[in-house]
Amino acid sequence: MTEVANVAWKRVTLFNEDQVIINKTLQMCMEFIETSCTVISTRELVEESFQIALKNRISFYDALFVGLALREEIPLLTRDKRLGKISELVKVL
Repeated sequence: MTEVANVAWKRVTLFNEDQVIINKTLQMCMEFIETSCTVISTRELVEESFQIALKNRISFYDALFVGLALREEIPLLTRDKRLGKISELVKVL
């Protein structure tokens, strides 16, 4: 949700798009996320993701995705080859 709101902010501040339209679109996006997606709190992932970040010298932000994939026992789909390799290594450890 934070990422979506940040994109909306960029559309208004960097691209001078109409704030009323962007705000309406943001509200629709938030409603979609709340009704159609499973939202997982970052707090649930902090401890393990922080350790992943430290051990693998990656950002905490990236480690959150690795930690979530690990917790859910699903592959991490990413175009970032280094992050993909780290995700595979973490699952083995």
